[in-house]
Amino acid sequence: MSVGGRHPNSKTVLLLVAGCLLAVGLAGVVVADAASNPPSADPASIEDGLLEADGEQTVLVVFDSTLVTADPADVAARQEQTARTQQPLLTYAEANPAVTVDRQFWIRNVVVLTVDLEHTTLEPIAALEGVEAVRENGHLKGESVTFGPATTGVADSSTANAVSGTQRAGEIEASYGLNQINAPDVWTEYGTRGEGITVGVLDSGVDPSHPDIEIAGWADWDVDGTPRDTDPQDYDVQREPSGHGTHVAGTIIAEDRSGIHLGVAPDVDLLVGAALTDCDASGCDAREAQILAGLEWAVEQELDVLTISIGLDTKAGQFIEPIRNAEAAGTLVIASVGNEGLGTSSAPGNEYDTVSVGASDAWGEILDMSGGEVVFTDLEWSDPPEDWPETYVLPTVSAPGWDIPSAVVGGQYSRASGTSFAAPHVAGGAALLQAATDEHLTPAELEAALIETAGKPDGKNENQDVRYGHGIINVYAAVELVAEGDLEVDDGDGDTSGDGDGPDGDSSDADDSSTDDASDTDEPGDGDQEHDSDGTTDDATDGDTTSDDGAGPVADDQREDSSDDQGDGTAALEDDESPGFGIGLAIGTLVLVGVLGARKRRQTRVS
Repeated sequence: MSVGGRHPNSKTVLLLVAGCLLAVGLAGVVVADAASNPPSADPASIEDGLLEADGEQTVLVVFDSTLVTADPADVAARQEQTARTQQPLLTYAEANPAVTVDRQFWIRNVVVLTVDLEHTTLEPIAALEGVEAVRENGHLKGESVTFGPATTGVADSSTANAVSGTQRAGEIEASYGLNQINAPDVWTEYGTRGEGITVGVLDSGVDPSHPDIEIAGWADWDVDGTPRDTDPQDYDVQREPSGHGTHVAGTIIAEDRSGIHLGVAPDVDLLVGAALTDCDASGCDAREAQILAGLEWAVEQELDVLTISIGLDTKAGQFIEPIRNAEAAGTLVIASVGNEGLGTSSAPGNEYDTVSVGASDAWGEILDMSGGEVVFTDLEWSDPPEDWPETYVLPTVSAPGWDIPSAVVGGQYSRASGTSFAAPHVAGGAALLQAATDEHLTPAELEAALIETAGKPDGKNENQDVRYGHGIINVYAAVELVAEGDLEVDDGDGDTSGDGDGPDGDSSDADDSSTDDASDTDEPGDGDQEHDSDGTTDDATDGDTTSDDGAGPVADDQREDSSDDQGDGTAALEDDESPGFGIGLAIGTLVLVGVLGARKRRQTRVS
């Protein structure tokens, strides 16, 4: 071969070889980079019901949680990372007219799609890199309750029977629920009723025209989680009386227009999100995407406290990551434990990171309907976070939930029973606690203060149990604890309540506060069960009170997200780590050195 009519000399050949090897090395960079985001070797699971479905279906595409490594408290970073990991799905949807993107979430790495299964299949979606599961948009049942007769006012004859006898100061006419948790004492002695604190209610909506209801914000979502431009309203209007969300809201902010004070923290800024919008005469249900939207909204609105009352009878875990992320961002999440009685619980109240709430009556006994159990983590949760204990007890605390008077739709008032109405007592109590203290308290600190100061009637087991949890909250005592600087929050190695107790070793201790006495009282609504769900009640808790190796709820602002130990979730090499680049560069460099060395030796001989 000749080059330009001449035969190439050895230097030319060596330089050509070196250039080729360098080109191979650089090509290795491109190949390695292209291989860093291949189609998934193991396609994600597709829920059985979707495999047999046809027509248009709303589906949730769940991505591997380890792909997002940003600090849960850094919302902007999480939003950026989730958007990046979801991009292959968006690209696929743009090219497929049978696939529509309805909503992207960052509170959990999930995308909601509408897919026309008459013209496409779900398998290509399941095969995309990073996709972990393709699931139905789950149907979540709200707690079923029955309201008492509607009235234009309230006279609370139960007040005198409340556990916390008389108020320390003043003559405030208040419901027994407010007196039982000592809310009026915080009003009078600490000069606050919650001003400056934002509380959210995720429920069936609210009647904004009620004389005792004033809201500071409103949100509403369709079943796929997309925001709807609607006026504030309570979707629970198919029965009389009606208004589950209005009743919950009133328990937090209602004044005394009924004749007595009904709201725990009347001066908070209350924001209401309508998530349980599928209502009939038996109650209201939601879709999973609506609850995800509500949790994301709570963080974006920078809520201090959020209360949720739904009754999903399962431990599927779809809300574990969103609730952990919400609390890391500064929102305390409170949820009812459910109305199915001893040995049961409902999601999200049965998740370890929530403040789970049971229901007490005017005499300090726990309602028969109030849920509670010992949870054996690895047996009952399919993929629990690594920092959850082996066992834990539900509920976390209790609060008034029997015959609670509050607002209902149409400007009236009604009484109702259930853990749905205990949870807003705790939400309002947490708001008072935050408002009465000078420093900003983290969700972990708020929870720890409520746990440490909770109590039970004389003669009850002092440790956490499956009826009371740690006890009925005492907001005044919690404020005192924080004001005196005595609050201690564990660093993650122990129980924030200070006693380190989980399930009691003596089964009689765990059950000694069951409801023998309460069963003698007339408890309206005891027979009102939560809706059944598609899941089944776990049997792993039969004998739940005999374990002594569990731990009570840990409220910990230093808890590390298990995703922190997962790396960045990718296996791609950096450019300078490409095997092709390294080998080509090394060989090419050696050849060039040889060429230059030979040239230098020849120049020396010529000179």
